[in-house]
Amino acid sequence: AELYDDIQDFSAMSQNFIIMVILSAVVAGIGILTDNIPVLVGAMVIAPLLGPNIALAFGTVLGDIPLVKRSAATGLAATAISLLIAFIWGMFYGEGLRAMPDPGISLSDIILAFVSGAAGAITILRGGSSALVGVMVAVALLPPLVRTGLFAGGGLWTQGLHAFLVFLANTISVNLAGILTFLFAGITPKYWWEEKKARKYSRRAMLLWSILLLILVGVVLLLNFYG
Repeated sequence: AELYDDIQDFSAMSQNFIIMVILSAVVAGIGILTDNIPVLVGAMVIAPLLGPNIALAFGTVLGDIPLVKRSAATGLAATAISLLIAFIWGMFYGEGLRAMPDPGISLSDIILAFVSGAAGAITILRGGSSALVGVMVAVALLPPLVRTGLFAGGGLWTQGLHAFLVFLANTISVNLAGILTFLFAGITPKYWWEEKKARKYSRRAMLLWSILLLILVGVVLLLNFYG
């Protein structure tokens, strides 16, 4: 019950959450545009997008549809807000974006995101908030999303696509790793008659995330081969 209450907090789209999304997007943008690594790490530590994704995986394992819907809505809203801020910023930044390196994407990015997502789920199960900071830095959902908006706003669509693929890789990997970790940890619904429904949703979600991950791996291999 205590764990469920904590996860509920991750899925809530409160006023404070929206403010954190805006602030972290601004911090990430400053870190990217000034090539300031400490500032960029600060945006990673704020990490408002990690909570909704972990909550989405947790809700899937429990077959808790309201939690899944709430987590998905919160994550999508945060994504849209971050993209909008970065896109408008990119429109005004202009030629300075052309000097920025193309982020690119490789299979190692996907592997890192998957391992970090599993570590995040385990950390939440253990209640280790200090260790979660390291997971936030490793997963890095927000910086590639802000890069996507900046490049798109500046008309650099190829670089924007590459940055968005990194964001997708991290999002898919975190969700798939979270579901698998919660299942292996024995997380089940409170009542036994809900277990069948929970297993069904877990299988469907794992199949969906796995297919998306395989498609993404194929795209990455093609980009790296023809790039």
